Amino acid sequence: ALVVVIDPGHGGIDPGAIRDDLTEAALMLTLGVELAEAINREGTMVAVLTRSADVFVPLADRMSIARAAGADVLVSLHGDALEQDAAQGASVYTLSADAADQAL
Repeated sequence: ALVVVIDPGHGGIDPGAIRDDLTEAALMLTLGVELAEAINREGTMVAVLTRSADVFVPLADRMSIARAAGADVLVSLHGDALEQDAAQGASVYTLSADAADQAL
């Protein structure tokens, strides 16, 4: 089975972006848990969370969790916040052996 490690960004002492009463850490944790449950229900993949509570997990530990799980892919979840509501869309970053410094 394909192992998908889901990394809800921020957590604990690091709330991430804050908008009104919402924190990025709380929103991404909710999204991460729901995504993991959906992946595991599907049956052909296995989801592993780097955190399942509002705790801070250092980046090195997040990588260790992914490696220990035998991750085929790591999805790090983040949500940006702006003062104005004009922005929309998604950002996707990938790691490649052939680095590029341009947006494609």
